[in-house]
Formats: sequence, structure tokens, C-alpha cells
Amino acid sequence: MPEYREVLANVYTVQRWLQDVYRPNQDSALCLQALWVDSTNSEQKNAKSRSSQEAQGLTYRLNSGSTIQRGSSGSQQPVWPHKDGHPVQSLDGMVLSSIKATPRMVVINLETIVLQVRLHTHVVSQVYTRSQWYDEIAMVPKVTRVFRVAIALDFGNWVVAFLSADNIWTPYWSQPSDPLPVYHPDVYHDYPAFVGYMANAIWDCLGPLKPNRGKKEDTEKLALNWVRENVGGVGMYMSEEIFYLAGLSPFISEYEFFSCPSRVARFCEAFWTLAEHAHKALSTLLEPCYEGYVLAPTEGHRLRYTRWLYVHAKKQVVMSLRMKSLRNNYLAVLSTDNQHNDSDRPRQVRSSSCGLYDVFEPTYIKPALEKPGFSLARYIFEPTTVPASVQVGPEDPLMEVYHELVATGLLPRTPLSTNLKPAHYSPICLAESDMNAARINTSLWLCKSVISQKPVWSILPPFPAHLVERSHHLDMPLSLLPSRRLFEHADDNARNVQSFQYIVSNSKKVAIGPLEYCAIGRRLYRGGCGKEKPQ
Repeated sequence: MPEYREVLANVYTVQRWLQDVYRPNQDSALCLQALWVDSTNSEQKNAKSRSSQEAQGLTYRLNSGSTIQRGSSGSQQPVWPHKDGHPVQSLDGMVLSSIKATPRMVVINLETIVLQVRLHTHVVSQVYTRSQWYDEIAMVPKVTRVFRVAIALDFGNWVVAFLSADNIWTPYWSQPSDPLPVYHPDVYHDYPAFVGYMANAIWDCLGPLKPNRGKKEDTEKLALNWVRENVGGVGMYMSEEIFYLAGLSPFISEYEFFSCPSRVARFCEAFWTLAEHAHKALSTLLEPCYEGYVLAPTEGHRLRYTRWLYVHAKKQVVMSLRMKSLRNNYLAVLSTDNQHNDSDRPRQVRSSSCGLYDVFEPTYIKPALEKPGFSLARYIFEPTTVPASVQVGPEDPLMEVYHELVATGLLPRTPLSTNLKPAHYSPICLAESDMNAARINTSLWLCKSVISQKPVWSILPPFPAHLVERSHHLDMPLSLLPSRRLFEHADDNARNVQSFQYIVSNSKKVAIGPLEYCAIGRRLYRGGCGKEKPQ
């Protein structure tokens, strides 16, 4: 899934150009004149004219007779503009007026129609001059330039292109007056709606209508995977970053996540914190990386992104002493009772009841805790007591859903634990200098039992088999428990070669983040000009 920062970066690239060329009442420079795409391999092979640009593997213009579609399997959409289910006859009247980001989409307003571009893995926007577009992109075979033109909007003197590693992206066309075809609440711009979305997810996971309730699950369901698949703007690495800031183990289950109000609140506040930082600081990261309007970061520019990362693809993490103390205690609990084999150990619920406290440092989410208006801070540090008869309204969606779960007997009426260590947070937030007092190594965990499970970067190990989630009875036979996702600890070499710094400095691969795409510009320097005058 696309990450929140990457979507913002794609929009920023186009916005900075649009601000320069836009002239009130002079929109001729922004009239859409053509749409360009690269063919898929099968489309190229089946091209009717062997002399066509499509057949030669070159970018080609679409017309109203085009029937090509793009998107993931089973959900493909037409690339040529459609209204009311039918292709438009021409691009007349389509004028670029604005571009904005939603958590997973880039929304392009063309006045008479709206194009919503769903970004999949490694899609980047670039703005080219006419000569750059023809000489360096359109007339270069796709196998030579490696990346694919997902779609390019031709405005005459300028071309706004969305470039992809694999031609996988999804277009959605709609009318300006209609709701967007795909919507995810934005954690930063509409925080109450985002929390409401999470409250609905709690009910879907824990409520009485959950599919297959009471049946044995084939494989344990990790909360980390759920947020990657269902939360707009949260993909492979943002999920690990948010879990780290929220003090959540990446190995907790969906039930352990959703049944704890403190954990859900910490997730929401941590995501808001990262989103706020992106909105405030992304332009500072990106601006030095442009040549004209083309995003062309150097290796030095790319390495600066490591300062934005906490745990993903990092070999070491810095933290406060009290956070390190919590981690040491966490590891001690996981390693106790070593005289037993895993299958012989007395089973326990993995929670604060056995001394397993979440490794959480509130200072990381200080911006969220101090923001005015809608806040979830009250859920974080104190056990949540759900009132038995008090009317709860939609202005407090978390309390509303937990009230319903308690009323239906799906959660206990006793206060819902925070899984935080009591009396550990005084003061709640530390001075900035205290946040760099300790340094520990990260670990990379590889899953061998489930092929689709992505590797996990973390400061915490997986749970041993004798520690089970609360939703499973302690006397339940192991054969009835969901199959565990078996993670192996990657050795130092395997971890190092997958680190962000190694990928950028020692390989031709791309890492993660808004500067890591196969279609970023490459700076070429004339001999004797030095690096101040790139060609």
C-alpha cells in the first residue's frame, strides 16, 4: 500500500510546478491535450500495427476508442476518461485546476472531470518540459529506461507523468460534484473521522457479526498486517514506525490490539504525530532534490531520509533510559522459565498481568498529546472504565464501541487495561536530551511459515508459544489454536544488507521513502563544470 508521506510527496512535486505556471483567467497552458501510457507486455505483443509506438515499446497516445484498463487483479478501471460508464469523446474542456492528496490517492481536478490516481508500489510523479518528455521519456523504449509510464497528462509545454516500476496503478474517473470513488479518512485533516473509522474496525473485529466467529482460524492474525491492509496511508514501513512510537509489539494479534483502548488510542496518536511532521517538514526534505521540476535526489539527499526513520531498516535505535528499562523487562519476561520446552511451559496470557508491559515512550507522541481539540490522551494512561448505563454519543466513538462490546458481553465490565507499567511515566514527556540517552540494536525477523508475510523490523522479539492472547482459553489444546507465524531472527549480514543505508550506498536498488523510486531523475555533469552545473 502507498505510504502517507509518499502520497504527499507526489502531490508536492506537481503543486510546486502548478503554482509557478498558474495564471488567473489564463488557463490555456493548463488545458489537457493528450493522455500517454506505456503498454503492458501483452498489449505490446497484441498491438494491431507492428510499426506503432505501442508495438515498439514506446509511450503512446490514447484516444476515445481505447479500452485498456489498469489496476490490481479483479478491480481494474478504464484509463481513458469515462462519464456515467461511457468513454468521453474528447478531452475538450479539461483544464488542470488543482491537485490534492488523500491517504492513498492523488486527486487531480480537471474542472469537468476528476481523476483519482491510486498509487501502488513505487509510483512517482514527475513534471517534464516538452523536450525532456520527448527526448528522454516518450522516445526511449520502456525496456531501456526500465520504469513504465503509468499515465502522463500532456498540457502542451509541460507533461505531468506518473511513473511506475511495474505499470500497476488504478485510475478512477468521477464528476466534480460526486463523492470520490475511493475514500479513506485522513488522520491529520479529519482526525475525528479517522477515529470513527477505527471504532468501526473495533466492532468489525470484536463484534457479534464478525465472520467465522467461534471457528478455528487457520493462521494467527497480526494487528500489523491489519493496519497495512486497511488503514489509508499505512504500508509496510509506516506500520512499523507507528507501532514503535505507540509502544506496540509488531507481533500482537488483532484481538490484543482492538480489545485495548489504550493501544488503539496510542496507534491513532502516533499516526497523527507522523502525519503532522510530514505536512510540516516534507518540503524541506524535498526542495534540495529538484532539478527544475524533476525530482532528482543525489545519494546524499537520499541518505538524509534516515533521520526520518525510527526503526524500519535502521541498524540501531536511540531512546530514553526509561524506554530501555521497559524493553529489558519485556525481554526478561519472554525469556523466563527456560527449563521448560515451549510446548511444556505453563501457558499465560501475554499482557500486563504477567508483567509484560508495552515498551512505550510518550515523548514520541508529544505533538499529538498537546494538540488542541479532539484528543485520545484520556484513554492512554488510565484503564478504561465503561459506564453501564450512561448514554454515549458519536462524539466519542471509542467509548461508544467499547460500551456496546461490554453491554453485549464480548468484553469484560472490569476496567480495560492499558498494558502500561503503573507509575512509570512521571513526567509524561521528557526533555529532548533525555531521548538520546540509550542506544540498542534492532532486529530483522523473517517469516518462514507464511510466504506473504513481510519481514519485520523491531526492537522486540516474537512471543514464545506458551504466551497466548487473551481470546484463547489457557486450557485450550494447542491443536485448536491458530497456526503461529514462525519468525526467524535474521543474522547480522542479512539485516545489514536490508538496511536503508546499505541499500542506498552499496546497491542500485531503491529503499523506502519519498526519494526512492526507479524513475527519479539522474544528474549528469559536464566535464569541468563541477557539480554546480548539472546537464
